[in-house]
Amino acid sequence: MKKVLCALLVFLFVLAVLPTEISGWNIPAMAAEPVIMQIAAGGEHSLALFSDGSLYAWGYNKYGQLGDGTYVYQNAPVQIGTGFTAIAAGKFHSLALKGDTLYAWGYNDRGQLGDGSTPGRDVNKNTPVQIGTGFTAISAGGSHSLALKGNNLFAWGANDAGQLDDGTNTDRNVPVSIGEGYTAIAAGGWHSLALKGYTLYAWGDNGWGQLGDGTNINKNTPVLIGTGFTAIAAGYNHSLALKGKTLYAWGENVCGQLGDGTNMPINTPLQIGTGYTAIAAGGSHSLALMGNTLFSYGDVDNHQMGGTSLTISYIPVQIGTGYTVIAAGGIHSLALKGNTLYIWGFINWDQLSPVTYADRNTPTEVKFPSLSTLIMTPTPTLTPGCSTQPPTPTPTPTPTPAPTPTQTQIANVISIAVAQTKVYLKKGSSAMLGVIPVTGDNVEAKLTWKSSDPNTVSVTQTGKVKALKSGSVIITAAADNGKSAKIDVIVGGKAAISINIKNPPPSMTMTAGDELKLGIETKPTNAQGVIIFMSTNEKVISVDTAGRLRALKKGSAIIVAMIGAKVVTLYLKVK
Repeated sequence: MKKVLCALLVFLFVLAVLPTEISGWNIPAMAAEPVIMQIAAGGEHSLALFSDGSLYAWGYNKYGQLGDGTYVYQNAPVQIGTGFTAIAAGKFHSLALKGDTLYAWGYNDRGQLGDGSTPGRDVNKNTPVQIGTGFTAISAGGSHSLALKGNNLFAWGANDAGQLDDGTNTDRNVPVSIGEGYTAIAAGGWHSLALKGYTLYAWGDNGWGQLGDGTNINKNTPVLIGTGFTAIAAGYNHSLALKGKTLYAWGENVCGQLGDGTNMPINTPLQIGTGYTAIAAGGSHSLALMGNTLFSYGDVDNHQMGGTSLTISYIPVQIGTGYTVIAAGGIHSLALKGNTLYIWGFINWDQLSPVTYADRNTPTEVKFPSLSTLIMTPTPTLTPGCSTQPPTPTPTPTPTPAPTPTQTQIANVISIAVAQTKVYLKKGSSAMLGVIPVTGDNVEAKLTWKSSDPNTVSVTQTGKVKALKSGSVIITAAADNGKSAKIDVIVGGKAAISINIKNPPPSMTMTAGDELKLGIETKPTNAQGVIIFMSTNEKVISVDTAGRLRALKKGSAIIVAMIGAKVVTLYLKVK
């Protein structure tokens, strides 16, 4: 079992869906010039397929995963060949179809290319190698590959966690027939997902619950997860799926890649929200489309989310509009607007040595086919996020230290906002209380935390409480200037059954400048946990920890309220 932290997440894992909801494909109107039909994002490389069958690749190429006959990193798209009809990008290897003929190239240490090579020296391939015929769909994972021949599933490559679904843990260097009746496939880091019609099956590594079967035990044969699913995506250690337009997620969540507002792993599918039309799962982040509006969430250390903030997002955050196709890589992302391809995240571009690393925190246009128009210049070293990548060799200027103050400054705390004045916790559980000091200056406010009975409920100086035994206490958060807030914490209550918003705005519309305090109803009323409020677009509608909304400018946002594993979303427009 591979149990690694987000620091090692450098993979991409391709979305697989039913034919009516194909992510990674662009179906344009008739055009005179070739248009981009499909995109794929690998660990640190990218592929793009045009309507005339031309395949382009760029990025990291240490193992020949670009397929251009070299091991030289390419800082702009290079043409690999023509006649291709489908593509898939894994960690360090690539797959493609020419009609029903399968080709593979790149890293081959575990037999993931499927060409029969014995692992050892000189098994990697830097040009496409023909694997076989009769294939109709492909998906590339960490070190394994999946493909369909009609409804017959084939798998090959690494099998240490049972990700090949053949009942063993033995690697395979040629495609092995697994079973029949499959209609969609998705290869993750060390796990696999597949649909039989609308029924979801999973197998392989399950250390983070990424199979979704309610356990954390690896499976080397398929387990039934549920029915009604229409699209699937497999990330490094997490999984996404759609039921119509309802998004579900499960698995590893250290970086918030599930989008449920927490960083806790989940081993069964959890509903995240509705209205989604396409999904893509990356190394430690996720992408989703709501119509043509792009949302992203999870790790932000390498800007793979596409926003300007360096704060990890635990819920979907709106990136922009006009997008039609998405692909999530190990530490970067791709998206199409019409026939224009955009890229952002951690990008390894310089084909010279030493390698130059660069990050793009907003979508940047990819130019085809020029080799000189897309040279990425390094940006300053980022504040560490969830994952850690090699730092840019370009030195960052050392800031001049601020003068040492002659006396301690006391923040002008106007008030202390709290999410709940009464919190119920399960014995033995912990929670971070939603408390924010509202200040009238730029001085950071320091809060001092105190429990009326530390033997019943303890509290740290960061506001994290732990329920030690049955009873109730008063937690006090006090600022240096005397302002304070009190929260009743009761050890008891019951698991939340549901959470609802009682007073949504009329017609789900607000006017810039409007303010509204959301009324929240939980069932039961003594539901365990802390209510958390979030906005997917704080520039349009802000929300504080007490559930107070403020409409700032014209646009739209999704407001999220959650308690425990229960989530409610509210789509609002500002006019």
